[in-house]
Order: sequence, then structure tokens, then C-alpha cells
Amino acid sequence: GTKDSPSSPSTNATIPCLKKNNIFQQAYSLFNRVPVLGALFVEVIISQCLSSLVNYIYLYKLKVAITDDSLRAGWSGKFYAWINGVSGIFQFFIIPLLLKHCEAHRIWLFMPS
Repeated sequence: GTKDSPSSPSTNATIPCLKKNNIFQQAYSLFNRVPVLGALFVEVIISQCLSSLVNYIYLYKLKVAITDDSLRAGWSGKFYAWINGVSGIFQFFIIPLLLKHCEAHRIWLFMPS
């Protein structure tokens, strides 16, 4: 193309999104430009690892406590049903009611992250 066209090599070198770097180089460049993204990335990785560890420990302890597979599956199903039910009640009824009477930033103080 011409010197001014977007596909010209000289223009591509100045536009970061058009560089021919692989995804890891682009991510590294982005994390260097915006350090908060790197901190968020680390936070997400750590929380996922901790969540997996807690789930593994829970399943291990449950297997020790309830050795029969069908009883354990039934207990787990009821447990998760209760957790999801309580979460749904909070999400669709209690939190919207609280938001009518309080500012959101006050409610966020009491929500787990």
C-alpha cells in the first residue's frame, strides 16, 4: 500500500495493536503499562488457587466423614442447594431491599470479595 495506508509497515510499527507480537508479549506490554492489571491478575490467580484448595479439602473431609458414595452425593446436593438458595434470596430480595435504604458503598463493606 501507500505510505499513509494502515497496512504499511511503517504505520504498523507505531500502532501497538497492529504489531505482530504474540499474545504473551502483548500481555506483558499491557501489564507494564498498567500495573493495576498485573495486581488484579495475581489476585485472581491466588483466589482461584485458594478456592481449589478449599474445595479439595472439603471433598477430602467429606469422603472421610461419609464413605458411601450415594449418601455423600445426596448430602452434597442438599448442601449446595441450600447455599444457592440462600445466595439467591440475598441477591434478589435482601440486597435490593437494603439498596433502597442504604448507599451501595455501605453495603459493599459487608459483602465477601
